[in-house]
Amino acid sequence: MGILRNVLVFPSKLKEVKKQVKVQRDFIHKNLHPILSKYHHQNDGSLSAFDFDKITNYYGIGSPVLAGEGISGFLNKTISDSERKSLTFMAAITGLFDDFFDRSNQSLERIKGLMTLNEDIIASNSHEKLFQDLVKSILQTVKDKKRVQEYAEKVFLAQVESLKQKEKSLSWDELFYITYQKGGESLLFYRCSFDDEISPEEEKCLFKIGGLVQICNDVFDVSKDLKEGVRTILTEAHDIQIVHSKIDQLQKDTFGFCKSKFPGKNMDVLLEQIKFIVSQSLVALNFYQTTQNNNGKNFTPQKYPREALICDMGKKLNLLRAGFYWITK
Repeated sequence: MGILRNVLVFPSKLKEVKKQVKVQRDFIHKNLHPILSKYHHQNDGSLSAFDFDKITNYYGIGSPVLAGEGISGFLNKTISDSERKSLTFMAAITGLFDDFFDRSNQSLERIKGLMTLNEDIIASNSHEKLFQDLVKSILQTVKDKKRVQEYAEKVFLAQVESLKQKEKSLSWDELFYITYQKGGESLLFYRCSFDDEISPEEEKCLFKIGGLVQICNDVFDVSKDLKEGVRTILTEAHDIQIVHSKIDQLQKDTFGFCKSKFPGKNMDVLLEQIKFIVSQSLVALNFYQTTQNNNGKNFTPQKYPREALICDMGKKLNLLRAGFYWITK
């Protein structure tokens, strides 16, 4: 009955997501592009074209649409303009914040100072200035500034922990835990864009969902992570089938837990949005499985060319496969 229902609702759900994407693109054009335009013209080179693309497309669209619209459905409300603004700006700083840890030699003290708007820490380039401008806008927009700052601190600590992913001593399970923790804290940070109070039960559910999302996101970053020397459950996997089974089980456990805490259609709205992320990661894993099968017994991404690690989700066949997983999982 579940699969039959999914077959019937998938076309309308897909149409709804496409509409949500358009709404978010229009919002970005009106509210975020004017800020970015200044930095396009005054860029000192610390912001790349890829940085702007992540802000306006990857994070700027994906997080508000899949996470934000999902959470609003769970809360049984429409996202207000102020909530959408703070959510969009939170999404926009995600990549910039990651880069402080991944691509720069910043001290942790300086990164935290930039994040907390410490007056003793002066932004020294376009990257840092844009980051702080967006943080200021978030704090001016949200209802509960203290809550945002508390969850931002948790994201910072999770990012600090993720620095260990460059160490060779960590086990596969430890890498999984670090990634999962970072995702959980990040989704709860996004949740702070909504005015509504967060109950302990909702917090537990969102933490689990965020962990699942982060694990799925890492599936697409194998080539980038290898280049940057970051160890993940994908770069250290010897058999893609093990990762596939792990994510399958994680989705079942996460969805089961959340439905047990919040039975009803509101939680279903959130989980159906998240399924779009999970289903695409499963398509990518199948792509890697083919790569593994064509190159020997074990998955050894360090030996593969870049094109063997890039799953193009723009291809129609891959989109159809993702739809199949959305319906059947």
